Amino acid sequence: MHQSKNVRIKPSFSIVAHDPDTVELRHGVWNVRSYTLTDHARTGRLYGLLRGLDGTTSRADVAKANGVTRAEVEALVDHLDQLGVIARAPETALDSYLESTGAYAPEAPALPVVVLGGSALADATARVLESSLPGGVELAGPGEPLHRALLEADPVALEDGLTFERFTERFEPWRGKLLVHVAEEPHPLRLSVLNRIALALRTPWIQAAVDGPMLLIGPSFSPPTSACFACFETRVLMNLRESAGYQRYKDALVRQTIRAGEPPTLDALRALVAGHVGLEALNLAMTGTTTTLNKVLGVYVPTMEMAYSEVLRLPGCRACGPVPEREATELYFDVRRWIDA
Repeated sequence: MHQSKNVRIKPSFSIVAHDPDTVELRHGVWNVRSYTLTDHARTGRLYGLLRGLDGTTSRADVAKANGVTRAEVEALVDHLDQLGVIARAPETALDSYLESTGAYAPEAPALPVVVLGGSALADATARVLESSLPGGVELAGPGEPLHRALLEADPVALEDGLTFERFTERFEPWRGKLLVHVAEEPHPLRLSVLNRIALALRTPWIQAAVDGPMLLIGPSFSPPTSACFACFETRVLMNLRESAGYQRYKDALVRQTIRAGEPPTLDALRALVAGHVGLEALNLAMTGTTTTLNKVLGVYVPTMEMAYSEVLRLPGCRACGPVPEREATELYFDVRRWIDA
């Protein structure tokens, strides 16, 4: 049951009355999700009850105004809570401005934001964010000590637990901040290191990149509850028709034989990525959640196709999975291996 005094239906849901006893709660425009509520007793009060749950009136006053008992209002609120339409806290940066209605408990201040990157895309992202966040934005270029340490990190050396713990201690200033990594080409090795740092510090972060004709916004990560970058990378490999090419690309990154070009449309792509990732970062910093949490937005530019893909947490993930699961040995063995040997 919702514990606050005033209850509010999420602003993203529209209340559509078909008649006073049949009301639809509709979410979205193109990808619609809706719930239809019906009062089989035909009392004519259902629409008024739902309209009264706007966060400005207590449940007792809603019951009194509609001529029903408090228990009936509580039963309706419990049913709405099970459907997931009750607002417990702001879900977007725009929702956070509705706190004055009394629908939400006072929220903590927005997280400080650090934009990682030395490219024009990082500058554009910082400009999008700095005017909207009360605490401003820190732009950490390649010359900034912590960012330089991330760029120079050796993923193989950091496989040693003690070395990694000493390495992570240097990044304590990032604890409690939102990290935004934007790049004009993919950096899977660097992001793998950043992922381990964020998991150790339990600090949220988001990544965005221009990957040839594809723009990737997200996923957003909120350790330790969400999927991590290692989960995302593993699931990408699982869905590739030919994963060996991705492995060769990572090998080329290690050998530093990748040369990124600069297409004539890059400025437009920067603006598109900066706008999208800026809004996602703003939501995450101000509310603790956003659309790309456990999802990634892919934009295929040649045909302007856009799709959200779910990024589910991977059981036994090598980075974020529980230690017993990560280090568990096989429980069953293939007897044919012994016979063939």
